[in-house]
Amino acid sequence: FRACGPSLTTTTDTNVFRGVCDNSSSVNIKAHVLSNSIVNPNFIWQKSTDKGASWVDLTVASSIDEYLVQSGTYQNGDLFRFIVAESSNIGSVNCRIASKPLEAKVYGYPSAPDVSPINICKNTTLNLDVPGTNILWYTTASGGVGSNKKPIINTSQLGTYRYWVSQTVNGCESARSEVVITINDIPQPPIVSNITLCQNSTTNPLSAVGSNLLWYSTQNSSDGKSVAPRPSTKDAGDFSFWVSQTSNGCESARAEIKVSVLPTH
Repeated sequence: FRACGPSLTTTTDTNVFRGVCDNSSSVNIKAHVLSNSIVNPNFIWQKSTDKGASWVDLTVASSIDEYLVQSGTYQNGDLFRFIVAESSNIGSVNCRIASKPLEAKVYGYPSAPDVSPINICKNTTLNLDVPGTNILWYTTASGGVGSNKKPIINTSQLGTYRYWVSQTVNGCESARSEVVITINDIPQPPIVSNITLCQNSTTNPLSAVGSNLLWYSTQNSSDGKSVAPRPSTKDAGDFSFWVSQTSNGCESARAEIKVSVLPTH
């Protein structure tokens, strides 16, 4: 129940209270009395910080139907309203009519996207998926206009490329994270030498000149091992082993080592 009177609404000069990123903007709120049943209206603007359980007067009674909510004076969930009555009886709480509260929505800024440096090999496919919402790409750390389209990078060109990304949640854009993309060259195959052994002789593990060697039993197998194999001399014949090297995460083509095991007489 309330005092009999007209319908009331409250509006703002912007949509700030309907969702803002911070409270750095001042907001002008305006009262609307939806009839002329009050001849000489007076208004009192009020604020609640406890979901409407209690109200604090922001102004004294006057004919001013607007109130400027200063930046920094409101938080998420704060309620604002006005009460109105004839100027002659607004001092009586039984004669006042209260508007529906207007709630301040302060979302805050989301965190910057969580990204890591990207290292890929020359001529490989580049994945630029960044976790987050409504990702925007920039070519500078500040300023400029963001794009929702991922940059196109020619992975045949070696080098380092830098971009920045932000995410936007509830209309609020985060700070930017730097994305460092490095295109690394594929190394040359390791340097190897063929060897000749006598049947049933003692052998040593194979060796090659290179970094982060991987040893394979066939040219196209995927069973690379970091421990060099020791060739068997049990049977005479020609045998092949393959080895690659890896630099900056890029694996080279495989070099073949031919092992000839000569029969004993």
